[in-house]
Amino acid sequence: MFVCSISDAMNETKDKVRYLESMKRNLDQLYHGANPTSMINVALPGIMTAVKQMDSVSRFYARHGFLGILFTKVPTNLDFNARVL
Repeated sequence: MFVCSISDAMNETKDKVRYLESMKRNLDQLYHGANPTSMINVALPGIMTAVKQMDSVSRFYARHGFLGILFTKVPTNLDFNARVL
């Protein structure tokens, strides 16, 4: 029983790291001065693909409300960058 819970926690942690690394590549484009056109054409499709994968596979992100928080931060940052440029 104890070994099973440890292996579940280890697998969940590996999933978190893998999904966060895939999101980081796309989110970096939102935070490092990309223009709004490249954000919409490059970053958003990558973010949506990563989110879809996270929602369908990961138990942690699907149940803890992480995706809702992400969907509020991405449009806010898009709006901010569009106003700056």
